[in-house]
Amino acid sequence: MCSRRIPSDDLKGEDFLGAEIWREDGVVHIDVSNLPPPDPFVAVMRLIAEPEIGNEIVFHNDQEPVHLFPELMDLGWGYRVESDRPGEFCMRIIRESGA
Repeated sequence: MCSRRIPSDDLKGEDFLGAEIWREDGVVHIDVSNLPPPDPFVAVMRLIAEPEIGNEIVFHNDQEPVHLFPELMDLGWGYRVESDRPGEFCMRIIRESGA
């Protein structure tokens, strides 16, 4: 289930182009719905490069990130769509074993 919590400063100091980032139950969430293209793509690529994020990220956007899917797969991350409604898209991005 995708949720929206008040963002925290968990990864403060990192450059995620203004994306809202917080942790909920130990999982990092990133909301890029307020960013213009290509910033959502860049913000997620920067986030998955951070070693402290763990093996799972919950991604929030206002649309499906079609250009992000092949890049995630190439980098060893899978995904599972949790919500795809007009104006709201949410998915879990999951590090595949060995990535």
